Amino acid sequence: MMTIVNRLKVLALLLMLGQGCVCMAQNQVTAATGMLEVKDVKAARANNQWFKVETTIHCHSQYAALNRAITRILFGKEKASDSLEEGLKQHMAEYETVVEPSTVKETIGQREKMVVQFKGGIEKRYLNYFVGYMQLALQGNESSQKNRERNFVFDVVHNKVLSLGDVLKPELVDRIKGDAGKTTIHMSMDEQNFKVSYKKNGRMVEQTYVYHNDKNKFTDVIKELVDWQAVEKREQDILAQNAKMQKEIEEAYGGVIKWTEKDKLERAPSFPGGDQAMMMWMFRNLKYPAEAKAKGIRGNVVCAFIVEPDGQLSTIKVIKGLDPDLDAEAIRLVNAMPKWTPGKQNGEAVRVRYDLTVNFFMR
Repeated sequence: MMTIVNRLKVLALLLMLGQGCVCMAQNQVTAATGMLEVKDVKAARANNQWFKVETTIHCHSQYAALNRAITRILFGKEKASDSLEEGLKQHMAEYETVVEPSTVKETIGQREKMVVQFKGGIEKRYLNYFVGYMQLALQGNESSQKNRERNFVFDVVHNKVLSLGDVLKPELVDRIKGDAGKTTIHMSMDEQNFKVSYKKNGRMVEQTYVYHNDKNKFTDVIKELVDWQAVEKREQDILAQNAKMQKEIEEAYGGVIKWTEKDKLERAPSFPGGDQAMMMWMFRNLKYPAEAKAKGIRGNVVCAFIVEPDGQLSTIKVIKGLDPDLDAEAIRLVNAMPKWTPGKQNGEAVRVRYDLTVNFFMR
């Protein structure tokens, strides 16, 4: 009999594989979009053991290279097919018997799950995909699991799955591969960013490369896949915005002593309890904007403000932004701070400009 520990392991794996899925059978290609749609649950027998086979597909059927890449992930290199629909048929044909789940009285404790999900993109240019394959099998008192998954980008322009080397410069590719080791490297992109992620020491590492900020890190291929004119316009808009911001900063803080000008101050302004207390307060009160977090946007926002003679903070501005939502959160955070200990000059409290870096990172 199966031990309690192994029963618990199997239960956990069953939950991961989505136990309780509604039984539906649908397999069609939408002519207008060329999308293959499959949502199906079957009971299938192999080697006198029953499997519950779940298939969820939302995929472009018209690209043979895309279908070959997907079937390779699902079924292995030897069974790769230019048609995902045919690949699924061949895979199911390998079972001894395939029936509706309701006709099988035996408890189906084994699972096979195949997921192909179109994650968005720009038709005629690039398509983001997630492909996942999971199999849970029971052998006596033991259980085994196969798990393959990958996020990738299909390059419609060149009819191929993008590799890191297609998009990023060689030195950056070498660095990413060296850090990822033998783990799967996932990729996705939109009109502003190219994202890379992989597992390291059991945790996901995510890196986001912004087209207008990281132009020197990309190959020329990226210019064919995204609206590069829009990228360059965004870069020019940011430069103009920064110039305007710099002018506003000079007008707002002109003539105010900076906290770094130690020769002009007897005492620099400070947060109650000092720098360590300020770091702890910021950590507890920072609210990471959900949309920016979902997009993987991280980094630093630099705010400037004036510590008034009574310790109040005024003229709070972002002098180095990162993202509109993150910039707004940095302003909110500074506005919420308690009164500071003001700076002193010649024995009197004076107005002092202070620059503060607010760090946004995934916790």
